[in-house]
Amino acid sequence: NKNYFLVIAFLSFFTGIAQQAGQLDPAFGSDGIVRTNLWNAAFNVKSHVVLADGKTIVAGEINNGTQPKGFLMRLLTNGELDVTFGTDGKTVHPFLDGFNVVKVQTDGKLLVGSMYNNDFAVARYLANGSLDAAFAFDGTYYNTNPNEFPFSTHPVIDLEIQSDNKIVGLTTTKLNDLDYYRLFRLNLNGILDNSLNVTDNFGSTDNPVALSIQSDNKLIVNGYYYNGSSPSAFIARYNTNGTADSSFNSNGRRSFSITNSTAIRATDLYLQPNGKILFSGKYYANANALFMVRFNTNGTYDTTFSGDGFQSATVDVGFSRSGKIAMQSDGKIIQMDTYQNISTGYEDMLFVRYTPTGELDTTFNGSSWGVVLPFNN
Repeated sequence: NKNYFLVIAFLSFFTGIAQQAGQLDPAFGSDGIVRTNLWNAAFNVKSHVVLADGKTIVAGEINNGTQPKGFLMRLLTNGELDVTFGTDGKTVHPFLDGFNVVKVQTDGKLLVGSMYNNDFAVARYLANGSLDAAFAFDGTYYNTNPNEFPFSTHPVIDLEIQSDNKIVGLTTTKLNDLDYYRLFRLNLNGILDNSLNVTDNFGSTDNPVALSIQSDNKLIVNGYYYNGSSPSAFIARYNTNGTADSSFNSNGRRSFSITNSTAIRATDLYLQPNGKILFSGKYYANANALFMVRFNTNGTYDTTFSGDGFQSATVDVGFSRSGKIAMQSDGKIIQMDTYQNISTGYEDMLFVRYTPTGELDTTFNGSSWGVVLPFNN
């Protein structure tokens, strides 16, 4: 059986210039979709970034049945493989597991977050797809912590770049048999910056999801956790030195639950240009649903967003994968996730759009709540 990965063009979702908003862009790939099988192996796409020239970097995991490896590939603006990148448009790291996140520096170099020997690792690539030998050890920073619990894994979950070009990463750690989240920082040359070492938790099992950095270099983390049978979501903000930011909800921390929910999962974090904070996720309370929360910069709920800062959409959302947030130039908000297609048994792609004031946008492709795009046919 062939194993494919998919890339979808978002242009018409966000602009609606060429066709109705919510329709695929036929100028990208085949009717808006790229399907490819590069190594005759299983793929899992985990992250992408659009470069200044419109090309797209795709990052993820390739597994040929032995050991998973991280890969990058570059697509042209029309969705074709850019053969000038790496080897025929792609590159595979010789040691690291799958790449969970890719970010681009202002100089065009690419940062990827991954794992090696169950501990976090970060690599940097030149714009041409080769490892940057000036970064850490031959292009890769490998963390080694002999005090970690055996068999526990601590991959890079997210990466962001500070205004001074230092690199901040989000990972996990285990202390006293409890799961914590951890923030670490690397200097531009890939050497660990010991001035930041945040280890924090909200419950017995913390699942960090996303990291964002404000223009003042304050660090925001979100995720979800469980205390017994009660699922909750969390958000926390730290000063650049790692101390809790007391200007955010008075102690730097906030958590919330959803009435009658028996499962909750945070999916993404997004900083609006005006400093307000979007928090996306999904939950189960008698039915599956998406949610979006907006906070003011001081950590209070933004009541200009759907009246109380919270909006949801009841839909058969899938829980096996995470989701993302994007914002249009007109202030409308896109939430991407997966749709559990009961009739086919597959998870399709799901898009929901909110107005700037937090209402579900019924003008999005003429739907009352969103758009589903099936790919498994």
